[in-house]
Amino acid sequence: MEKYKIIEVKESVFADNDREAARVRAALGEKGTFLLNLMSSPGSGKTTTLLRTIERLRGELRMGVMEADIDSDVDARTISETGVKSIQLHTGGMCHLDAGMTEQGLREIGTDELDLVVLENVGNLVCPAEFDTGAVKTAMTLSVPEGHDKPLKYPLIFTVCDALIINKIDVLPYFDFDMEKVVEYARMRNPKLEIFPISAKTGEGVDELLDVLEGYLPQGPQLFPEDMVSDQPERQLVAEIIREKMLRLLDREVPHGVAVGIERWHEREDGLVEINAVIYCEKASHKGIIIGKQGAMLREIGKQARGDIERMLDAKVYLELWVKVKEGWRNNQYQMRNFGYEEQ
Repeated sequence: MEKYKIIEVKESVFADNDREAARVRAALGEKGTFLLNLMSSPGSGKTTTLLRTIERLRGELRMGVMEADIDSDVDARTISETGVKSIQLHTGGMCHLDAGMTEQGLREIGTDELDLVVLENVGNLVCPAEFDTGAVKTAMTLSVPEGHDKPLKYPLIFTVCDALIINKIDVLPYFDFDMEKVVEYARMRNPKLEIFPISAKTGEGVDELLDVLEGYLPQGPQLFPEDMVSDQPERQLVAEIIREKMLRLLDREVPHGVAVGIERWHEREDGLVEINAVIYCEKASHKGIIIGKQGAMLREIGKQARGDIERMLDAKVYLELWVKVKEGWRNNQYQMRNFGYEEQ
């Protein structure tokens, strides 16, 4: 009789994925980067919740977002409009992300300069729950229109999550949704599940959710000296120095419709501070003026700004400047907030 070997493929796949997920988690822990895996069905409001998160935390944390979908870049484009670093992950028809795909995305987005990375998983209540992505914490969003019986129909996703976000509570009066029952059913699956009723649209409950999220994050080193007299983050002060030098040198050649974003900030062991900044203007003609003939004006802006920045930081600085056209940025509330301009 011919001998043959039986292989339990599913068990092998999950075991391999779990090992890889553990490696991803360990690597993130060494870098001090927190990865949150956010799951839900389509249309639950994950992206709107992310926009609220970015609005609240953008000045406190260095954030990145990985958007996963079978074949679309709609959400990644929406997130990128906030100025937060984002990438789109296409799964090639697969209904989930595993640890290997997540690791590839983390390499692409770059975690060295990020405190928090949010993975917005494929919209699905089944497959994503089966695969450990290597995230530090896992959350899911359930919207009121989906009904309160989802924990009974899709038990696994409620079992593996650390937090349940119940979104769209602003429409509770219009749906047959029982909040007490959904909490009861969810806790049947996972007694330790933290539950947050919110409305990403109105902002109700979002602060409470993000307070808990911030509590999850590891404490980093003190970034500012105790005697610093300004309550503005150093990045914002550096951006303002660059903008001030640019406007002084260009006088009236370029309108005040310019902004500066700090893309990268790295403090090396030898004390050198590496800063990459982008100057945003609204017209291509302005870009040429800012750069100047053979880059002369941009170099002068950088030279003068670097001197002031070094005096402020009391450290040597390597400053690299780029110029990009972003039409209508002043009409985009998320871009305005990202550049430090609050609505009046």
